[in-house]
Amino acid sequence: MEQAFPVKAMSAMLCVRGVNGYTLGGSAEVPQNNVAGTVWWDDVRVFEPESTTAELAARGLQPAPTDGPPSALHLAGLDLGERLLGEKVLRATIANPGTARRLGLRWEFVSPRGRVTRIDGALVDVPAHGDKLVELPYLLDGVSALAYRENRGTVSVVDDHGGVVGSTEVAFAQWTRPIDLRVGGLYLRPEQPQLVRMNLGLTHATLAKVRSVRLEIVRGATGETVHSLDLPASLENGHVFITIGEGTFLLDTGA
Repeated sequence: MEQAFPVKAMSAMLCVRGVNGYTLGGSAEVPQNNVAGTVWWDDVRVFEPESTTAELAARGLQPAPTDGPPSALHLAGLDLGERLLGEKVLRATIANPGTARRLGLRWEFVSPRGRVTRIDGALVDVPAHGDKLVELPYLLDGVSALAYRENRGTVSVVDDHGGVVGSTEVAFAQWTRPIDLRVGGLYLRPEQPQLVRMNLGLTHATLAKVRSVRLEIVRGATGETVHSLDLPASLENGHVFITIGEGTFLLDTGA
């Protein structure tokens, strides 16, 4: 008969699979591959699903207490908004198990290049034993970002005296460039048209204010602009065919 030994220590490991963050493509960057996220560990427990209550009691083990409602003020929901450049809105639901209070949100994050952004929202009335959805507009305006790097932020709940009631750290990434530009072919004959696909990495609120995107064909050897085309920037914009003329040139985008 095998001898049983009590467990003295245990380590929990989180294993995640996702995109690898590699941003180099065949002809241009793949900026949307630069992603990051946050996982919160909460109330980790160990169970013996094959042991009965009587067997646990015979070994002197007590069943784990059942979960009750949270007794402290906390965030019941958190959404940082679109992970794109431009105007966005952070939304958080403040759950208050105690008496009514006036509370607000503070959102502070540091970019991979060290730029600090801090936004303090207006105070709102959170009812007793209830919750309140709070919205905090902010702007993510860095034109370019570093690959394999993320913004580090802290969301805090503050009271009417400016004190921090509680906070949590979050990580989020952004596109390395605000546009994903793809071409149909890298080596074309003079009579062949070029297929250009553009995906703008902008939030809906910002994209609604953009009138056009300028596509320029630049001769790589001299830097001369041999063709320029202004295209409407909208969610309905489809594929655009342009003839690049004699030879093959480097594609670049203008402001």
